[in-house]
Amino acid sequence: MAENKKSFVAYADWESIFDLLNDEQAGKLIKHILAYVNDKNPETEDLLIKLAFEPIKMQLKRDLRKYEDIKENRRIAGKIGANKRWQNIANNSKRISDIAKIADNDNVNDNDNENVNDNESPNGDTRKGDIFSNHNFSPFMQSKIKEWLQYKAERREAYKDTGRTTLLSEIQNRIKVHGEQNVADLMDSCMANNWRGIIWDKIKASDSIHDPPEGMTRSIVTGKLIQLH
Repeated sequence: MAENKKSFVAYADWESIFDLLNDEQAGKLIKHILAYVNDKNPETEDLLIKLAFEPIKMQLKRDLRKYEDIKENRRIAGKIGANKRWQNIANNSKRISDIAKIADNDNVNDNDNENVNDNESPNGDTRKGDIFSNHNFSPFMQSKIKEWLQYKAERREAYKDTGRTTLLSEIQNRIKVHGEQNVADLMDSCMANNWRGIIWDKIKASDSIHDPPEGMTRSIVTGKLIQLH
């Protein structure tokens, strides 16, 4: 028997062998088989028992070789499976490491953007508040605009000078038409929804602070009244 093997297969067709023996001989054969599968190397002087045991011994040896083959194949398969699991763990660890490096770089870039955006102005100097020098925004609206600029910087979509100037003019004109609070609420909504830009169409017509007189309309660009034809 193989090491740690606690069982063996007995075949139904062995019955024909036992039928040729009397009960005493059958008992001796059973004991001989059990001694053999337990590696006791039994010996017998009984020729009949020797002859009866020989085909059984051949079958037990075939079964043992088959068992050893299966055991070896399972060992190899288990080793391959373990290697794959360790490789997956190594690959996952590398991916996690790469992600961590990207996150670290993002943090550095965030800090760089914050430092630049907080201090730069359209004129290229470092005086804070210069971006509003040509516009008449309330402190509340200046704070909201700074919040929007920071939001865009975090998305890696910071405005350049020309784009920022256009944005401020657009916000100023929209305030004339829709009011400061409506514009601020829209900017908050766009940030909350993670939208790329300010979706001005989201402001309802009913949110305008002034209804134009009959026969007139208001330009959404300049905020001025225009005669309808």
